[in-house]
Parts: sequence; C-alpha cells; structure tokens
Amino acid sequence: VVPIYNAEKYLKQCLESIVNQTLKDIEIICINDGSTDSTADIIADYAAKNSNILCITQPNAGVAAARNNGLNYVEGKYTMFADSDDLMSDTALEVLYNALEESGADGAICSAEYFGYGGRKPHPEACALAQIKNIDVYNRLIVWNYMVSNKCYRSAFLKASGITFPLKRYAEDGAFCMQVFYKGAKIIGVSNGMQPNG
Repeated sequence: VVPIYNAEKYLKQCLESIVNQTLKDIEIICINDGSTDSTADIIADYAAKNSNILCITQPNAGVAAARNNGLNYVEGKYTMFADSDDLMSDTALEVLYNALEESGADGAICSAEYFGYGGRKPHPEACALAQIKNIDVYNRLIVWNYMVSNKCYRSAFLKASGITFPLKRYAEDGAFCMQVFYKGAKIIGVSNGMQPNG
C-alpha cells in the first residue's frame, strides 16, 4: 500500500523499486491522496505497464486515511506499507515473505536506512530489531522505530484485529505499530538482505 501526495519528484524511483522485486506475485495499491501535480499521470503510466498496480484516487485526507483506504483493497496474504519517497532493495519482499511463511508470525521487522542529502546511514534501532528472533512488546527499541516501511504484516491478522491508522497528522504510524503489539501479534526480526530506505 503506497499513499501518495504530490510526489512527482521521487515517485518513479519508489515504484521502480517495487515493480522490480524478485517476488513477482504482488499487488501494488497506489492511493493518490488528492495530488495536484503530475502524480496521477505517473501512477497511470505505471499501471498501464504493470497489471498488478491498482490506482485509487481520493480527495486529500492525509496519509493515515490513504493507508486505511488502501487496506480496504488488500487481497494478498501479507501487507506492507511504503511511503512514496521510500526505496526497497530488490529482494525485500521475497525475504520478508519467506521469513513469515517459515515462522508463521503475524509480522516482521527488518533493517532500514536513511538516505538524502547527508548520504546513506543505517537506522540503528531498525537494524537492531531486525536481529531479534522474537520481538517483545516491551522492547524499548520499538519506540524509536515507528516507521511503517520496514514492517510487513499478515493481512488476516490486520483484518481480524480491526487495526487501522488513527486519523492524526503526526505519530499515526506509532499508534498503528503499538496496536499491532497490543493485539498480541507475534513479531519477528528479519536481518538477511532487506533494507527499505526512507
């Protein structure tokens, strides 16, 4: 699920990193959150070339509402969120898929990197969590790793628990993450080869 608002400067790079995954049987749900730039044209172009891209347009309502809307269209076994300025390594989804299939867990957390004008650097808390086999709800590192783009969830768990993003301007990702833990999800760390960048 990719919420998108006025992302013409970096959306192509984000979508390229998703459509070029080694795991091919995926659905890409793009939620255009009322963009006023060329975002809609970019999404339409990618959707025309990739049959697994679903484009949904909504009036601007914010990232939380866009993610919640995307959840309504999920049909896949697992759900992952990517912001429109995130990049994924080519094996990202395959590594997470295999780890979740083998473990039977409800969710997985992997390593991540920051990138931008200051270059690239590992996200220390995300990388530390990725090394933990079973992540406990009381692990203090979670507080410093609320981003959604390095987490993958079993779709059936999300649907059964009714978890959604609160319609807040800030910290909606943290609230979502903590709901997952407090609903009793089994969460694992996945360290081998997955680094979505954001």
